Amino acid sequence: MKRLFLSVLTALSAVGTFAGNESSDNASKLDSYRLEVNNWKLAHTLSLDNSQIAGITQAHDELSKEMRRASFASDSNRKEMLDEALRKDALYVKKLLSRRQYQQYLMILNATMQNRGLK
Repeated sequence: MKRLFLSVLTALSAVGTFAGNESSDNASKLDSYRLEVNNWKLAHTLSLDNSQIAGITQAHDELSKEMRRASFASDSNRKEMLDEALRKDALYVKKLLSRRQYQQYLMILNATMQNRGLK
């Protein structure tokens, strides 16, 4: 009886350990989809005016929502959803910015995605 109890206890603790690691891996993976950009720092870097700041803020909020949705999607759909969200963001932002500002914005966005391991 004592051996049975110890073997069950060992099995349960091993399962708990693996489940704990899996949830922390998932949490760190989901955190990489959380996009928080300092819009004022971005505005200074790109030399944006007030109307451009408002547009970028709106685009950023929409991109954040889309990325949040993608983070909860299945692995097969996640990449497609992320690519679509980035494409929509790029099209919208392109209308707001000059060519130079848009190129800088894409460089910053691309670097952010690469640093998070999403691209």
